[in-house]
Amino acid sequence: MKKVILSLLIIIFLVSCQDGEKYSEIVVKDNQIEFDGIYYDVQSVLEMTYEYNVKDQVAKTVLKFNDETSTSEFYYDNDLLVEEKRISPHMTNHVYYEYDDGRKVKQTFVSDAGNLITEFEYEEDKRKITFYDTDGSISHYNEGFVDEDGNIIDFVSYDKNDVQSSHTVNTFEENLMIRSVSETVDGTSFKSYYEYDKFGNKTFAYRVRFSEDILMYLDFYEYEYKKDLIVHMKKYRVQSVIEENQIRSYWD
Repeated sequence: MKKVILSLLIIIFLVSCQDGEKYSEIVVKDNQIEFDGIYYDVQSVLEMTYEYNVKDQVAKTVLKFNDETSTSEFYYDNDLLVEEKRISPHMTNHVYYEYDDGRKVKQTFVSDAGNLITEFEYEEDKRKITFYDTDGSISHYNEGFVDEDGNIIDFVSYDKNDVQSSHTVNTFEENLMIRSVSETVDGTSFKSYYEYDKFGNKTFAYRVRFSEDILMYLDFYEYEYKKDLIVHMKKYRVQSVIEENQIRSYWD
């Protein structure tokens, strides 16, 4: 997606639909975004640059957020990502990945605060993901079902005492998650909708949290490509309380 800048005006071209109509242009001006006739302040802007190895695998990323820059370096073995080194101004962390028959079975996040381990289990159309605290005890886990392409389409989250905390249903099109609906046991629900460009990279994320207030989150992305590889990404974040009649009807 190419970036067009006219003075202080940035136009991000997106394709989305509401009630059959295209919503194809998002305007960021004077740190505000106009969305459905309402102007919202941009809460944050995140920028990421990418470098690649000779196999076109991501070798390095540089992230700029809130005036702070951090770097990640990626290392591979037999084309599988085995280590990620995350360097920020305040600390350096490592993430290690382990595989069985090409499928990730363990992820270990190593920091000065301790190790956080995530384990992945596979059974035909089922998946289980278990998260551990730094003391080695189970923090929480997810169990769910996948479609024929391995996409998780329905899962339940449990706390360390095996008590259900939430239930989530995801909808995929061409292996890209388009919609997600999640409800917690306390009655709070979350609905999400996503759009992508022709390379399968996210261009638009619309999330709504239903609780005492209705809270809307908007993410807008713009990309610079070299061939089909991202060299630069910029994400704008908007967050605001909205009224029920302002909710887009992506889940009807």
